[in-house]
This record gives sequence, C-alpha cells and structure tokens, in this order.
Amino acid sequence: MGAAENKSVARDFNEVCLNGPHLDRLGDFVARDVIVHAGTPAEAAEIRGISELADVVRRTHEVLAGYCVTVLDVVAEGDRVLVRWTVEGTHASEWFGFPATHRPVRFGGMDLYRFDRGLIREWWRNEDHLYLLQQLED
Repeated sequence: MGAAENKSVARDFNEVCLNGPHLDRLGDFVARDVIVHAGTPAEAAEIRGISELADVVRRTHEVLAGYCVTVLDVVAEGDRVLVRWTVEGTHASEWFGFPATHRPVRFGGMDLYRFDRGLIREWWRNEDHLYLLQQLED
C-alpha cells in the first residue's frame, strides 16, 4: 500500500477504533503484534499486541466519558503516517492520581504510525499531558 492508502487507514482507525470504540475491528487496522511506544520516555510502559491495546482504549473511554478524537492533519511519507489530533471528554474516573472531576477536558497530540502490509505495526504517541494535568488540577 502507498502513502495515500495508509493515510486513509490511519483516519479510519481513529474514527472506528478510537472513537467507536469498535475494538472488534482493531485487526482491520493494526497488526496483531503492534507495539505502541509512549511519546515521553518513562511516561508509560509500551503496549504490546492487540489485546493490550484494546484494554488501554477501553480504559481511556472509562476515564474520559464521551471520548472523541478529532483528526486535524494527516501527513504521510513512505511507510510512516503522522496524525495531529485533539481529544475531548469528561474526566469520569481516577487518572494520573487525580480523582474524577467530572469536568470536560481537551488536549492535543500527535501519533506517528509505521505501516507494514497496510496495517499499523508500530505507533509512537505524544500527548500534551501538561495541559491535561493543568485542567485536572484547576
């Protein structure tokens, strides 16, 4: 697959699996042995495989009720696709040591995906946690 097809898969993955969340469709977009690297070293453990990824997405939807990612930009070159996004939701349960505030939060970030045979094989995630934490503290 080329860059245009990979861009389409990245957009669809965000809409179907992250927003859905239709976790039963992860295999349509992500390799079974996918590795998700935290954008900030020592921020979080690597996520390995579809099962772990599904658990993280499920937990994210519990923590941020009404979780919605909006894709702002998608850029591709070769086997890499970069997606710039924002997320909105309501802080509904404990997160980063903060009890639920039940307040709306919004933050942004970027994901870099490496594709192999039309599937996301590796994923580097970088989120603006400082801005998020400021919203949880206020």
